[in-house]
Amino acid sequence: MKSAFPGFLKTKISFSVEKSSIHFRNGGKLMFPNKVYDILSKIQRWLPALGIFWLALCKIWGFPYGSEVNETVVAVAALLAATLEVSSARYFREEALHE
Repeated sequence: MKSAFPGFLKTKISFSVEKSSIHFRNGGKLMFPNKVYDILSKIQRWLPALGIFWLALCKIWGFPYGSEVNETVVAVAALLAATLEVSSARYFREEALHE
């Protein structure tokens, strides 16, 4: 039976940002450097508000694709929130192991 995931999703990805790194190796760790985490966290908090704002503008002014854009923005915010939660949990788990 053929796999449901394309080959590129199965590959190990590795790149570094300054001295910290974002990596999917050594057990699938996913941690962001502090600056990146803070920026993504702020974006994640503002995305639902921007989606609702766009939806309101679409209803008031008749702009197209109001609900589609709003639902996409909320879906991206949910994915980003889950990713940040995983990163945070792994960070605190590693901190507890090093104490």
